[in-house]
Amino acid sequence: MTKILVVTLHLWLLSTAAATSKSSFSPPLRSSSFVAPFARPARLLSDLAVHPTLSESDEVTTPQQSMDVRELMHLLEETYPSSHTAPSDANKKGNKHKRQQWARTRNYLYQYRANLSRSTTTSSTEPPTKKRKRTTRNRGPLTITHLQQIISFLETTFPNHPELQAHILQSTPRILSKHHSIESRLLPTVEFLKELYGDMAGSDGKEGSMFFEAIQRNSNLLLVQGVGYVGDGTTTRTEENKRGDHSTSSAAVKVEEYLENVVGISSQGIAKLKKNQPTLFQLSLGNKVQPAVEYLLSLLLGCNSSMNSIPPKQKKLLAKIVTNHPNLLQLDVDSNLRSTAQFLRDYCDLTDSELATVVGSNPSILGLAVDGNLRPK
Repeated sequence: MTKILVVTLHLWLLSTAAATSKSSFSPPLRSSSFVAPFARPARLLSDLAVHPTLSESDEVTTPQQSMDVRELMHLLEETYPSSHTAPSDANKKGNKHKRQQWARTRNYLYQYRANLSRSTTTSSTEPPTKKRKRTTRNRGPLTITHLQQIISFLETTFPNHPELQAHILQSTPRILSKHHSIESRLLPTVEFLKELYGDMAGSDGKEGSMFFEAIQRNSNLLLVQGVGYVGDGTTTRTEENKRGDHSTSSAAVKVEEYLENVVGISSQGIAKLKKNQPTLFQLSLGNKVQPAVEYLLSLLLGCNSSMNSIPPKQKKLLAKIVTNHPNLLQLDVDSNLRSTAQFLRDYCDLTDSELATVVGSNPSILGLAVDGNLRPK
């Protein structure tokens, strides 16, 4: 028992240290022709009429001019004025607060322009025969039209929620570079999330407000890779439905039914998963969720067992692990979960019973990489 406690404490410290090393991945860009109503910012665009408009050829040859960060920021700040600064406040105080609100967006735009300038310089100095590595970070300079498309998308998706629109632009400014992929990525993502949350009430108790609350809490959900997609991520759910194939539209329902009826997760637990890990319901039930759940069960029992013959105590523990650590279901069984469990057996000299105790008390350890987090260096 002492050995198990020592191992559990050591692994908990490792998992805590590794939790801060996660990195996000932004999805590649794709073309889009989405144009939505742009009533309110259109008035602000007239303020820039004194500047010469750029032709399409100018946009390609003079990226610095067509992506004036100060102009873009002026439009954003005037379109979404701060609601936290009282009119009676001094101008200096109001301007300082506004700059703090939009600091991340401003920094992103300057970084975007710097990357674009660097890639343009590199391409002009490379020999014609040299193949350049394909990049998807930039798709040309951002223009007023691109800004119009993104704000139109936000106004259409979150009508009567200007504070939420501003929050998305301030906390997830990468969305400004997704003007090429509104139809192919952003809209399918919104469709999936709305289907997932349905009429779920948020903390305000209003029906259907969970979708808005989820985006308010984590606006990066709009850019999560794979959300709203099927298969290899090249076909949208909307395209599948147009072809008459509704199997992917029911993916979330299948996962939800399996977790609730087979694993034994309560309706409150399902709501918690939808709130904290909505991408779980996009996974394939047969290829991803079910194999991971069954392997977790085999670790808890110390042997392979059917879901129909689980002791009540282990089934309750399994449901608790899945509810609190849903990221484990997104890992590959052979290359991630099994290899980590085998390392714990070998390096810590654990029996199946001892490993079951360690996994049950600290399941997040299975999400750590053997070479990156567990193996001593």
